[in-house]
Amino acid sequence: MTEDDVAPTVWDRPERGARGPAPALTREGLGRAAGGVADTDGLDGVTMRSAAAAAGTAPASLYRYVAGRGELVDLMVDEAFADLDLTLEHDGVDGVLELARRVRALLLRRPWLLDALGSRAGTGPRTMAYAERALAALAPVDAPGLAKLEAFAIVNTVVRSLVDAEVRRGADAELAARLASVAADGEHPSIAAALGAASSTDPPEPPDLEARFDRLVRGVLVGLLGHDAPR
Repeated sequence: MTEDDVAPTVWDRPERGARGPAPALTREGLGRAAGGVADTDGLDGVTMRSAAAAAGTAPASLYRYVAGRGELVDLMVDEAFADLDLTLEHDGVDGVLELARRVRALLLRRPWLLDALGSRAGTGPRTMAYAERALAALAPVDAPGLAKLEAFAIVNTVVRSLVDAEVRRGADAELAARLASVAADGEHPSIAAALGAASSTDPPEPPDLEARFDRLVRGVLVGLLGHDAPR
């Protein structure tokens, strides 16, 4: 892939033309206004019309800033990541885990980001600052740069998946109850063994979600980068 193959983003264009009056909005302001709509109505509630109303302008004027709704979502994601603290107490795996915990908290506060990050690349200046900080934390790890990039990408996918499961706790509870019932029928020994021989009369204890999150994210990082990766 060459530079010419990379699709341009909203940030590849000047925010305003060299001539003409200064725009009434900024990209950050538009992203913040649209993000407020998503906080209330979810990602599906964000349209050019609803975002314009929240920003106090006409829908047609948004096209001075974005080419369409996709770029509007890009601005929303990047503005949301402005709240992500990038200061770290540790490097290595522990540093990336610190960041992952903060991303988890951000996604739980603003769950529309789960859908937005699943459909858009997240290549704005703030999401790139997050990626830069995570990879800088991995500098002491003795692994190829590509392996670190892959680990970072996979951890982001795992974080979104785990938070999605937290948001959908009811669906997970149904699955856990069904697995416990199946484990007790004597016909699924592997499921029973995995659940510790749980029975339908002894439903599994609710998991410590924070501890599970830490364990799985750390396990992914160490598994991908090597058992000797600095913690």
